[in-house]
Amino acid sequence: MTERHYTSRDDFPRELPKEKVTYCWTCKQPGVIKDKVYKEKYKCMNCGNLNERCLIFDPQMKYSFDKDNRLSHYGGGIFIVNERKQILFFLRKKFPFLYTIPAGHMVFGEDPYECAIREVKEEVSVKIINAKKIFEGFVEGDECVGGADIHYWHLYKSSNYEGKIKLDEEGSKWEWFNIKDIDLDKVTYPIKYFLLKKEVRDKLLEV
Repeated sequence: MTERHYTSRDDFPRELPKEKVTYCWTCKQPGVIKDKVYKEKYKCMNCGNLNERCLIFDPQMKYSFDKDNRLSHYGGGIFIVNERKQILFFLRKKFPFLYTIPAGHMVFGEDPYECAIREVKEEVSVKIINAKKIFEGFVEGDECVGGADIHYWHLYKSSNYEGKIKLDEEGSKWEWFNIKDIDLDKVTYPIKYFLLKKEVRDKLLEV
């Protein structure tokens, strides 16, 4: 069995940039643009490869390197649950191209709760009135389009929201799902991870 590669400090230049830079997933060089034909893929102007992922280093985005020099990103997300105990999911147009909940990355100094509320507003257009934290911690194997394979999650649940659901450019469609009907092969890795954790499922089903 091949050992999994996690994005590490060695995948970036010795001196980390002081502004946002996008590197090629294959050759690790800057000079990456979005492909005009495959708009959710990244074309390297150096090696010519086309990838679904890239390596983004943004000094404003909250990140860390662990004792093994593996990169982690930090973020927040919210399971929105309606009065029928159905969960709101939307289908991603970016890698990974699966169903997920509203969630995203934090910047340094941002409150995790405010990050999660902001991401909901940006991605599905609804305003969260209040939310309850149901999980916090690292999830390994959680791959994002920006290159991190580990994310530190601040996860919340909310049934108190206002507004009409409308997706931004990251989603192609949205649906309400009963928790027992969710196909775990069609959701992103962290969502599958959360739904398989009994303590998280129990909190999602609480009134």
